[in-house]
Amino acid sequence: RAVSEGNAINAMTQRGGGQCQRLRPLLLCGSLCILVAASVLSGSELGMKIVLRQRHSIGQHLAAAGAAVFGADASASVVARTAAVADAAAVAASSGAVAGGQAGSQLAVNNPPTAAATPTADHAFDAGIGTAKTAAPRSPAAPPSPQQLGVSEVVEAARQNPKQALNESLGRTVKVPVNKEPKPLTRDETLAKIALGEIPKTEIEIVLAGYKEDVRWTEMYKSILTFYCKGGADCPPNSVPLPNTGREGGTYLHHIVQNYDNLSKWTVFSQAQPPTEGYVGAHGGGGGHMLTGVEFGDYLVKPTDAESLWYMTSRLRVVDLEHSQRSIYRLGHDQVISYKGIVQQCPLGVEGDVWGPFQDSSWLRGFIQGRCHLTPESVSLGMTEFWLEYVNLPWPPGGIAFFAQGARFAASREHIRQRPREHYEKLLHLVDKSADPCANFVFEWLWYYLVGKPTGSCKISAEEEQRVEVPFWGRNRL
Repeated sequence: RAVSEGNAINAMTQRGGGQCQRLRPLLLCGSLCILVAASVLSGSELGMKIVLRQRHSIGQHLAAAGAAVFGADASASVVARTAAVADAAAVAASSGAVAGGQAGSQLAVNNPPTAAATPTADHAFDAGIGTAKTAAPRSPAAPPSPQQLGVSEVVEAARQNPKQALNESLGRTVKVPVNKEPKPLTRDETLAKIALGEIPKTEIEIVLAGYKEDVRWTEMYKSILTFYCKGGADCPPNSVPLPNTGREGGTYLHHIVQNYDNLSKWTVFSQAQPPTEGYVGAHGGGGGHMLTGVEFGDYLVKPTDAESLWYMTSRLRVVDLEHSQRSIYRLGHDQVISYKGIVQQCPLGVEGDVWGPFQDSSWLRGFIQGRCHLTPESVSLGMTEFWLEYVNLPWPPGGIAFFAQGARFAASREHIRQRPREHYEKLLHLVDKSADPCANFVFEWLWYYLVGKPTGSCKISAEEEQRVEVPFWGRNRL
């Protein structure tokens, strides 16, 4: 389990990369050490907790040393808790001291390296000395007292009884100076805490709508996962069985209706197939509907400036169902996607991330006519009637709706509760009688407008905005 957790979290940490790479020459024990040191460098006690999960002494001490070398005050906590081998802890502290870290300085005063230091510890100390030599001399700051750091007694206890001290440290918090206002977790810190089972479902929950898909990709999210399965006897034992009706729309709505009063602070809704890039059609191999440049983990972090998260892949004219695709959404194996910038919820309008032209949708209209038992004339009227009856919002600018193909999105409980429970019950009744209901296709196009209330819209051109197509009989009601 330790190796599995370490490898999984390290893969996430390496996305940020820079600080991890600087530590590679110092850390001899591989990915786990790099992971822990990188965590501690961010000022988080996450690194300390991972260290305690792993009973690999070389990894513990090198991780502590790596953090200390770069002057991270949080390394005081890690060094104190890895003091089962006093010499290695002392060298880690000294390495911190030569780099100018206050916590490392104080620990070095209390724990000078000895002649019996191990080769591993010598390597860490030498790296610390090398760091100091490349830096300009600095006036030493007054170090905090051991009482302020709250670590000297832990180090002393470790010397007296190393094994007992390390075991007891699992349930003990070493005092490390922190801001009164804790910094929000970064994306990688959030993912690491989820992998360690340290974030409860009350904070973040994944609602997975499945049938008979391979869901091994969700293993690292199991502590926050609610897997609704409609595959009968093929459903795994840890899933929540549901009747095979309503597709993913019915699953999402079932969850909201049943948990309306105790929703998680942040809920991610997703189909169960692996979240791979794009969609190349059922005959071309399918796909997990992810935008190029977006990963599933991105949905697990609530934006600081929004109550919901949608990576829009497509847009449609509500009346005639003409579609326009985002240029970074892969629809073919040979499609070239050149954009390398940051992916936002809507295209930035720069080269490589733009909306494509609207395409003729006669095939789609024919499909909807057959599936929903409509006449050619009634498709546009049916879409408008649905908007009036169930969306019940002003007509979108230009009559254009934006959506995430594959029905994957995230929302806060406050955002979901902008609509009453009765609203979601009403939608659920549209899909709970059929295994493949017509309304679920409409849901996928309009989730952004059905879950809570949208706070804005992707930009459209002035020409598109002037083209507002509403059937004449619906204009007065809108």
